[in-house]
Amino acid sequence: MMNTVPHRAKHLYQPSLKNAHGLKQKLFKLYLQYALSEAKKQQLIDGLWQGDRLMDDVVAWMFATNPKVAKQQFEQALNNGIETLADAPPALINLFHHLENPDWLDPQLLQQGIDTMQRMGGNANLVLRDLALMGGYSMAGFNQALVLTGALSKGA
Repeated sequence: MMNTVPHRAKHLYQPSLKNAHGLKQKLFKLYLQYALSEAKKQQLIDGLWQGDRLMDDVVAWMFATNPKVAKQQFEQALNNGIETLADAPPALINLFHHLENPDWLDPQLLQQGIDTMQRMGGNANLVLRDLALMGGYSMAGFNQALVLTGALSKGA
């Protein structure tokens, strides 16, 4: 168990209603205060100290080469498959092999989730977009990557 908490997770440890503006933020803060057990909060905080070796290697490759060209290659692999890149770097190959075939993926459970979401119709967007996504945006440390890349202002 860590004694320190990353700055971006301090709101998980000691949420304060006095800094919450608007009903959604206040409800989210109340949820953090009362619905998350101490063990779950600690699990979230501990997770913030973990890295992602595969993605770290991809980022290192991108900055060691031409980031603009590397991003184009990444997007080509993402949209069309890693096999469409003639000379894909090992970092990109390793990442996409891991992403395309994760050990934990249960195809039957995935199909069950797809079927469930399709039954929800338009209401699913209210829950996923308005509550989950916007609630996530209120957690500054978790959306820092989107802010730094400018993806939020470009319609991510």
